[in-house]
Amino acid sequence: MEQIIKKILKEETDDLKQRFVNSLLSFGYIIETTTSSDIESVEIENINFIEKYPYIGGELVIKTYCEDHDFRSLGVVLDRADDEILEVTRKYSFTKEGSLIKKTDKQDWYLSIIPIGASWTTAGPNQFDVIMRYMIFQDEYDD
Repeated sequence: MEQIIKKILKEETDDLKQRFVNSLLSFGYIIETTTSSDIESVEIENINFIEKYPYIGGELVIKTYCEDHDFRSLGVVLDRADDEILEVTRKYSFTKEGSLIKKTDKQDWYLSIIPIGASWTTAGPNQFDVIMRYMIFQDEYDD
């Protein structure tokens, strides 16, 4: 996965949409490598780019695990994963050229993230998996 991301980031393209999409896909790898081992996988789905604004967005899907049989323990797992995701997200921003950069004091804008929902089951083939979904987007950029 790491080699794929490095290849994507090295590819130069004049297509603004493709630069934004590649950068958003690389953000999934950033989350996966900078959060705890409790987060099993990170995917970015349903990517949407509107060049007129420009707007980039998609669904961030986080998979983690909770084998306890009570909602209190599930809440702890959700809170911990949510805190880690928010901490990483606030450190990054897109440029208006479509690059994903680590935010400095000079950037006012950052990736926005809004929880969509979560699912968890204690039975079946995916027993104890917790799936968290977020809407992730940015539509304002620093010059």
